[in-house]
Amino acid sequence: MVLSYRNEIIFTHCSIRDYWDEQNSLMVDRDINAAINLKRLGLDIFPSIKRRGGNLSIVGTMDDSTIKEILYTHSRAAKMPTS
Repeated sequence: MVLSYRNEIIFTHCSIRDYWDEQNSLMVDRDINAAINLKRLGLDIFPSIKRRGGNLSIVGTMDDSTIKEILYTHSRAAKMPTS
């Protein structure tokens, strides 16, 4: 649901498998993104998601080194051949 490197809600429906990020020219796989978010949750760096008046808001920040590492992981996963 949350884009792992920008803390934005992207995956709003279960049928969305991939997301093309124009800003970073990167194809983001939903499952890889979810795995990164689980790791962030375990490391206690996952943002808080609050629902107010039917709207979702995300509260939390990451440092630049974490964002770079996540983008590197996504780019490597996008280049891997599928079987």
